[in-house]
Amino acid sequence: MRFPFNPRVLPRLSLLLGGLGLILRIWLLATGVDEKGLLDTGHIANILAFVLTAVFLLLLTTASQPLTAADKYGKLFPASPRRALGALLGALGMLYGGVFMHWPLNNILSLVLLLLGLLAAAALVGTALCRIHGKRPNFLLPTAVTLYMMLHTVDACRDWNSISQVEEYFFPLMSCVFLLLTCYQHNLLNLQRGSRRQFVFYSQAALFFCLLSATEDTVFYLCMTGWLALDLCSLKLPKIGKFLKESGL
Repeated sequence: MRFPFNPRVLPRLSLLLGGLGLILRIWLLATGVDEKGLLDTGHIANILAFVLTAVFLLLLTTASQPLTAADKYGKLFPASPRRALGALLGALGMLYGGVFMHWPLNNILSLVLLLLGLLAAAALVGTALCRIHGKRPNFLLPTAVTLYMMLHTVDACRDWNSISQVEEYFFPLMSCVFLLLTCYQHNLLNLQRGSRRQFVFYSQAALFFCLLSATEDTVFYLCMTGWLALDLCSLKLPKIGKFLKESGL
């Protein structure tokens, strides 16, 4: 059985198209903002960015389709310095997000996000150590990262609620949603209950949207991009007989 796109094109495909999307966003912000600070929604760069998004999601769906069953955690995340580096970049992003993106601490949510950001950063440092030795992290580590992303998304939505143009916050919103879904799916994989296909889809969609969001909060989104690109699970395909059996064909 042949597929139009092998999962092994990831994350290169996500980085390539996400990088192209970032260029379109930079183009839009440089030439498509009027004197009132509003985006020109009919600008060619804005239109192309949304067309690119639709094309990418279609390609990603096709590329992740053969990834049927989640294998044992040790096979999904074997020992790898590359994955450890990715987790460390994620830790740096969580640290930056917790300390700088919610400052000043003018309400209880900001304080909670600061503490959770520090906790999530420490959890990803612990995950990096596990990646070096190919061990499964304690379930509390991905849980801490998921909790931070959950509240980070809620807090960001409160800020975006006052913005009149959806185009201004659509890509950061999608990056937060898919980052949260990635963290949640990682929790499930850690408990041997997750879906490899869903994890790969969510993480690579998050990578794409993080790149398109990197025109603001650049450190956070680029660190998240590095984490999602480097700390991806194994993309090895099952043998054809096993695939047919698992797919019910």
